[in-house]
Amino acid sequence: MIAAALALSLSLSAPQSAPTHQEALTGTGVFLFAGLVMAQQAEQNPSPEADETVEVAARLMKAADDDRLAAATREGVTTDQSGEALTAWIQANLETAQETMGRELDPCLSRYASAI
Repeated sequence: MIAAALALSLSLSAPQSAPTHQEALTGTGVFLFAGLVMAQQAEQNPSPEADETVEVAARLMKAADDDRLAAATREGVTTDQSGEALTAWIQANLETAQETMGRELDPCLSRYASAI
């Protein structure tokens, strides 16, 4: 239900242009963090809705990661460099993951609403 309401509200927003490598990299990291949080919550309180939320987070992360790789190609960044940049982003934001998600989640959700 939450995922359906989110999808409906975000589907009404204007279409986004192709993200930059940095935007897609940030989306991948944010959705990775969100997916981990949702998976922990689903494990503690199993329900069909919790499972659906975890699946939505996984779809969002995959969409962002696919865009990260496509943007890397467009911008002349190798796959290895992109992977290293993602690892560095995750390490840099790991201790402040909740703060990072609070700041970056809405823009990332807007960008990847179609993946829901």
